[in-house]
Amino acid sequence: MARLVLPMLENFSHCLCSATKASLSQAHAHILKNGISLPETIQIFSKLDHFGHVIRVFSYMLTQGIVPDSRVFPTVIKTCAALSALQTGKQMHCFALVSGFGLDSVVMSSLLHMYVQFDRLKDARNVFDRLPQPGVVTSSALISRFARKGRVKETMELFNQTRHLGVELNLVSWNGMISGFNRSGSYLDAVLMFRNMHLEGLKPDGTSVSSVLPAVGDLEMPLMGIQIHCYVIKQGLGPDKFVVSALIDMYGKCACASEMSGVFDEMDETV
Repeated sequence: MARLVLPMLENFSHCLCSATKASLSQAHAHILKNGISLPETIQIFSKLDHFGHVIRVFSYMLTQGIVPDSRVFPTVIKTCAALSALQTGKQMHCFALVSGFGLDSVVMSSLLHMYVQFDRLKDARNVFDRLPQPGVVTSSALISRFARKGRVKETMELFNQTRHLGVELNLVSWNGMISGFNRSGSYLDAVLMFRNMHLEGLKPDGTSVSSVLPAVGDLEMPLMGIQIHCYVIKQGLGPDKFVVSALIDMYGKCACASEMSGVFDEMDETV
């Protein structure tokens, strides 16, 4: 449906830039006649990644006295992130608050994701603290970004706060923290997080293993590396090319030539 009405909607959007008031009204009337409202026009343009059109139609919608709802706000906030328009995004934040959406979890979550994308972690944390009930995806996004920045204390504070709120972080959440700590050079924290995940009863997957092994190598912990290698074999993760690459890299850093050779032998057996 979106593709079918796209030419008509694009014509309307272009009229917003250069048309006379009369022709603009005519274009608006045309889309209304086809049963498409301005909020729906915004949704269609967003789904097609036509972000410039989203902003134009949103601005026009405000001039018509139409108040954005809980569908429009997240869409426009997502658009601000896609266009790297931080200031516009902050204006949307203020607009959402004065419009009474300060406790709307969908609107606030979209703001949090926008701030995370811009690395505005203080702003993201402020939004997070005001969420009535943060979800797993939202919590994971913020925790992982703090971990990637090497801000261990804040990562663990958020981690504990999230669990206290009753949010059960899944394997993706834990993997994000392990990967984040590793990327930021917080190698010991990455290893400890991997161990804690295992103790919590979560079963590490290929992403978990390939995320922690570089940290194991940089810390030169060959015994732990061998233990993880045994786990890889037991769980049948050997065919995972990212796991294999991480094992070879880890053994190389630990100067374990024979174990590295063993990984190559295992590769030959699986071919």
